[in-house]
Amino acid sequence: MPPLLFDNLHEIVLLQAWKRPISCKLSKVGGRGSQVEGEGPHYRRAGRIEAPSRRRRQVTGEAVGALAGVEERDWRSRSSGHGPDRDGLPALSTIETHTAGEPTRVVVGGVPEVRGRDMAAKREDLRQRLDHLRCALIHEPRGHADMFGAVVLPSADERADVGVVFMDGGGYLNMCGHGTIGTVTAFLQSGMVPSREGPTPVVLDTPAGLVRTEALVEDGAVTQVSFVNVPAFVYRREVRLELQPGRGGAVVCDIAFGGSFFAIVSAAQLGVRVSVEDLPALTEAALRLRERINEEVQVRHPDLPHITGVDLVEVYEPSTTAQADWRNVVVFGSGQVDRSPCGTGTCARMALLHAQGRLPVGREMVQESLIGTRLRGEVLGTTTVGQYPAIIPRITGSAYVTGYSQLLLDPRDPVRHGFVLGGD
Repeated sequence: MPPLLFDNLHEIVLLQAWKRPISCKLSKVGGRGSQVEGEGPHYRRAGRIEAPSRRRRQVTGEAVGALAGVEERDWRSRSSGHGPDRDGLPALSTIETHTAGEPTRVVVGGVPEVRGRDMAAKREDLRQRLDHLRCALIHEPRGHADMFGAVVLPSADERADVGVVFMDGGGYLNMCGHGTIGTVTAFLQSGMVPSREGPTPVVLDTPAGLVRTEALVEDGAVTQVSFVNVPAFVYRREVRLELQPGRGGAVVCDIAFGGSFFAIVSAAQLGVRVSVEDLPALTEAALRLRERINEEVQVRHPDLPHITGVDLVEVYEPSTTAQADWRNVVVFGSGQVDRSPCGTGTCARMALLHAQGRLPVGREMVQESLIGTRLRGEVLGTTTVGQYPAIIPRITGSAYVTGYSQLLLDPRDPVRHGFVLGGD
């Protein structure tokens, strides 16, 4: 059993090992006189979790927000007048993970109540009211240009165990493959969701829909996570665009959906290689391509009208190793680069390969990242999304917990909500 976590939350639940949750309160944050009320022998500290229902275990409302319902202005008043000690400071509790080299900062405590009837509405509420928390979590000094995060929220669908909204330096995503693997690993490794030896199912509620995952637990550790993603499909084939209008040099790319919309383009089309040496030129070209696509092409999911526009650009080339079929890099946000092969990007790529007749149902493909890490994908079957032929993709990969953190937001700190050098 791992050590007790998150000692400094204002209000937490002690989750008895695989049994019922036990409410408790701390008299203050981090003070020596903190008092805990509770009972039962084996406590595991986490965000507030409801007792598992008979139909599905489900992380609930007050959850994952140890300061649920407390706005930033309330934090300020609560913290005013304090000296240099940490008593009363608002804190965000996180589980740090990486999937194939790409970080996911899983936020499990300290987020005020997020409103909305579904995960798309909750994502919009985060964007409109609480975006300062994303900036604090993702940007310097707590994060960096390529940081990625996942906010754990109550599910809006009773079939799911928990809700998740993914975020990066540029905003919010509808779905994320590496983030899904990292989040599920964090849940199970920390005990927030009970696990058992062998396959353990966990269902996530995301703005893109329900994502069904299965983690393999061996000797108490999560060794891999597979997830069946939302249907992936090709939206437009062979879109021809000039990156610099009037200057020639047209680029041909495809637009596909794998949980978010991707522009998929070969490295050769951009005149680069998928390499660290070419990364600056590749990133610049990818951002320009995304800008041009969103200027010229109207992109909207046929069944989920809140999903619009191309969010990410996937640049690929054939792998030079026997262990992988393709090598890729995904550019997103304001120029962030995915260190992993990107789970949703792999789904979008599989949809394109299937549409081209190059990846039949039942066949696996392995995609390799810029740093040589890999994800495995498989086409499980076919379906339709609106008028578009689609595939049912499965992705498998591994994530690792790298730490447990409490990030303090001191109202006296002039950069408590983060900053971006050379940006807005």
